[in-house]
Amino acid sequence: MKIQLNPEEERLIRQAIQAGLIGKADDVVAVGLETIRRQLQSRAGSGSGLMLRTPQPHHPHCAQRKRAVAALTKYLRWRSAVP
Repeated sequence: MKIQLNPEEERLIRQAIQAGLIGKADDVVAVGLETIRRQLQSRAGSGSGLMLRTPQPHHPHCAQRKRAVAALTKYLRWRSAVP
C-alpha cells in the first residue's frame, strides 16, 4: 500500500526520525494505529460497548517500538496543541 504525504507531513516525519522518536518512516503507521487503538479503548471505557484486545509483542524490539510510539504520540499531541 502506498501512502502519499504532503510536504508538512514529510517534514514532521523527518524531524521525528532526527529526534529519535521513531526509527524509520514506516513507524508512523504503528504510531497512528496505536493512537487509534488508545482512542477506541478510551471510548470503550466510557461505556460505548467496544471490546478491544491489547496486542501482544511480536518481536524482541517490541518494547523499543512501544516506547517510540508513546514518545511520538506525546510529541504529536503537544505539536497539535501549539498554536
